[in-house]
Amino acid sequence: MIGRVALAFAFLAGLAQGQQPGDAGVEVGSEICTYGYIMDQFCLDQDFFIDAPDLKPLVVPFNHSLHCLLDVPQCIETPFHILQDPASEGANYTDGWVAEANDLLLQEGRTLGSATVGCTTCTSTDGDLKQGFRATVRGTVKSLDPPILTVTSVDDLDAGEMGCMPDGPEAADPAASSAPGTTDAPAATTDAPAATAAPSAAVSRSGGVVASVALLVFGIMV
Repeated sequence: MIGRVALAFAFLAGLAQGQQPGDAGVEVGSEICTYGYIMDQFCLDQDFFIDAPDLKPLVVPFNHSLHCLLDVPQCIETPFHILQDPASEGANYTDGWVAEANDLLLQEGRTLGSATVGCTTCTSTDGDLKQGFRATVRGTVKSLDPPILTVTSVDDLDAGEMGCMPDGPEAADPAASSAPGTTDAPAATTDAPAATAAPSAAVSRSGGVVASVALLVFGIMV
């Protein structure tokens, strides 16, 4: 009985956070689902964005412009990372899986923006996303150390949404959904709450997931 309960709650945790390298049951060859903001290694290594040098990638990834992520050679030629949402109120984002190849992430990201909002390699003529590429990413685990994922599919998420849900993306706390991806980068330097609002959504997500799949726990227990 205890083993079944543990399995049930492990499953719920996986839905709430996406599957991460340290999760139980995740091993080389596993087919997993994760989600988060997409970040290039170049910006992570230098700890600022090329077009916004006063902003830090693990603090405000939702202010990362599509131009920086998808146009700039230094960025697109380094591996893309799928960041983990903050684990608690006020915490930073953390690194997660690293894509083995960027092609599917580049392809999806470039459908969301356009040249009119600064993304010169974007393929859409009316895409209006300027910053904050967030996505559900599925793939096969190639390595755990380092955590490398062979990406098989990418689906974009709106700001404040969490992915890997049985019935599609689920909205997080409405109070936090306006913080990521909706303000221009310069605004983040003067409006401190914009950089800290997103973590509050991450904290509230597990409660919404548990409520939506509570019957699953009962089914496993019996």
